[in-house]
Amino acid sequence: MTEQHHAGDWAAPPPVVGPPAPTAPLAVDLLQALRTVARGLLPVLVGLALFTAAVGGSAAIAGDGGSPGDWLLAAVVVFGLALGARLVVEGQVAPEVGAAGVDVGIRVLPLVVTAAVVVSLAAAARRSERAHRSAGPAQLLVRAGLAGLVAGVLVLLLALLTRTSTFLADELGGLVASPGQVSTGLGAVGAFFGPALLVGIVVAAARYAVVRTGSPRPAWWGEVRAVGRVLRTAVVGLVVVAAVLLVVVAVQDAAGHGFVEGGDGDVLAVGAALVLLGNVLGAGVLALLGVPLSATAYGAGAFTGSPDGIRASQTVQYGLVDEPVLLLLLLLPVLVVLVTAVRRTVRGRQLPLGPRSVLVGAGAGAVAGLLLALLVRAWASGGGGASGYGYGAVGIGQASLGPSLLWAPLLCGFWAALAVAAVRVGPTLVLSSPAWFVRLAGGRRQHPQWLAAVAGTGPPPAGRRSAAIRGTVLGVGVLAVLGVVGIGAVAVVRSTVLTPESALDDHLAALAEGDVAALGLEEPPGPADVLLSPEVLDSDAYAPPTDLEVLEVDTYGSSASAEIGYTVDGERATQRVWLSREDGLLGGWTVEGGDSSLYVQDSSGVAVQVAGVDVPEGSQRALPGTYTFTAADDEVLTADPLTVAVLGDLSYDTVSLEPRVRDEVTELVAQAVDEALTDCAARTTVPMDGCPFLDEYSYVPDDVTGLTVRVVTVPDWELELDHEGQLVIRSDYDGEVLVTGSRPPFSSSPDQTPRPYESDVSFSLDADVSVGDGEVELEFGY
Repeated sequence: MTEQHHAGDWAAPPPVVGPPAPTAPLAVDLLQALRTVARGLLPVLVGLALFTAAVGGSAAIAGDGGSPGDWLLAAVVVFGLALGARLVVEGQVAPEVGAAGVDVGIRVLPLVVTAAVVVSLAAAARRSERAHRSAGPAQLLVRAGLAGLVAGVLVLLLALLTRTSTFLADELGGLVASPGQVSTGLGAVGAFFGPALLVGIVVAAARYAVVRTGSPRPAWWGEVRAVGRVLRTAVVGLVVVAAVLLVVVAVQDAAGHGFVEGGDGDVLAVGAALVLLGNVLGAGVLALLGVPLSATAYGAGAFTGSPDGIRASQTVQYGLVDEPVLLLLLLLPVLVVLVTAVRRTVRGRQLPLGPRSVLVGAGAGAVAGLLLALLVRAWASGGGGASGYGYGAVGIGQASLGPSLLWAPLLCGFWAALAVAAVRVGPTLVLSSPAWFVRLAGGRRQHPQWLAAVAGTGPPPAGRRSAAIRGTVLGVGVLAVLGVVGIGAVAVVRSTVLTPESALDDHLAALAEGDVAALGLEEPPGPADVLLSPEVLDSDAYAPPTDLEVLEVDTYGSSASAEIGYTVDGERATQRVWLSREDGLLGGWTVEGGDSSLYVQDSSGVAVQVAGVDVPEGSQRALPGTYTFTAADDEVLTADPLTVAVLGDLSYDTVSLEPRVRDEVTELVAQAVDEALTDCAARTTVPMDGCPFLDEYSYVPDDVTGLTVRVVTVPDWELELDHEGQLVIRSDYDGEVLVTGSRPPFSSSPDQTPRPYESDVSFSLDADVSVGDGEVELEFGY
């Protein structure tokens, strides 16, 4: 009887595999693991080093691409990330006021490098297994584990040897004007466990594939394999479509933003794009299937002395439904499904697909979608703390960016089930489709029977013609063509006419003319916005900016920001403005903001005007340019005109006029002072009410008769406004009057002649001044 070998029969491999080796010592397995890892990983690492050197050298020629040490560090970091490690930035800076520390980890899987590692490592492991057969499952797992251990140690050593404290320390330290001790490189824990796990799994799977070769498969394997073929064809089609769209977008972006100018930043960006090409294509495939892009962030922190911490989290999604025109792109995966069905049908025999195959396809698609979403997703987490002046703060945070982990398995499962279902009805679909579509979708290697059936010269192997299916295919084709043409037309209009630059040109033109209506401010000016009124902006009191130009434009999907420059009062200024795309297929861009603020202060006692329009006290919205403020008509006060330059952005100036008393009012007050002194000097009794001297607080003996007053010295004085806006006279206390008179003789004196009285009295001219209808009133007081 012929002996049959089963999957677990390790002692009886197929004929193509050499005889099993006896159980080898651990040292021999370790040596094989070293060879396997060296043959699988070193070629990829060397190639990656050469790639980073080429990119860095090209950037160095164009500008500043860093040193060879930086290139080696970049190669090791990318290599470690591809094997599951994390990029870690940790350390501290020491500013003068305290200290701050940071510990941030970033995990992203460069799928191109990861795929190269898996392919190279699997080939090396298969070659090793063929040359030295494992005696059983235990030895196979030991060999795989040793290979993972060797890979983990290798990457860990690379991480430790290439860790640097200068890669980011100077930049971070420069932000706080202090020395930095920040190290950058692969995290030690991730550098060991990530590669050890990945390499161990790949080596085990590759060795097991050699052992399983030629073994009988279970009954359900044929159905699973057929589903796999269908999904493979569909995935290839989706990748091709995503790649074409990516090229179109890249060319359009390069043409619109001058990407091909050859700067060092452009060269480095191209290098990074090539490394992350697999991630971009994976995300593009999921986006074509309708999976939205999801960004999630969470943070928490605490402060010294605060009993409660702070927490915040947010999740934002963006997908095809957020741009109605992009929904037409869903016709592309529909076409891919149709092409897959036609291609799998006309190229060979009918695949063994039953009703259960649709469920198998849905499950496989869901698993593949979730796995792909996880692989292309970027993760970041970290924490930090700072202290100074007796206070401290700590915080942690984490964020991730990539396809939605909820919608990826659901939508991928749906599309996979649809592809399998379409292949099940493939013969009917082929017979009901236009001949040109079948020839185009099927390619050159079509089965002769199907070629004859499509051409109408022979019977079909299977299926029947259906007018409904034919109409559906034609409808989808027409919609797809119209959709592509429509998207192309909309894209052309949006990229050439409805651009952020065109909206900015209109915005600058409106600024140059002071046209508030054309600016389209987010909050239209109201009655209180005096500086935005036509009476002011159309007058000579306002001068708009000149030499306006757009300096830089950064676009983020349906949002953008731009830096504009202009000259105001001879000073060059820049301003950051924000733009948002309007809703609709042909929605243009709207510039948000554009105004600034001024604070008008009228506590000086004089009202402020612009072009004869009263400006109330408080914060006032204004446009970039210069405003000339004047004092309102006042009987007492006036002020020189004040020109204020508004520079936009965070410009916030205070408008405060410097009031001064009118010359004619000063003359009236001087005349009133002279009259008051003359009147007071003519009085013969005390106290002298309303006079700057000899009031009720002055001492003059009661028995003085024949009182006379002579002003000896008049103090210098000046008019000013006090803190309450009251006009006052201020002078030093150095005025002098001579008071004379007679006093009765002493009763005990034989000479009964009256005694002369004489006294020098100091005074000031401090007084409150009231002016009205050309009359001046003085209220003296010390």
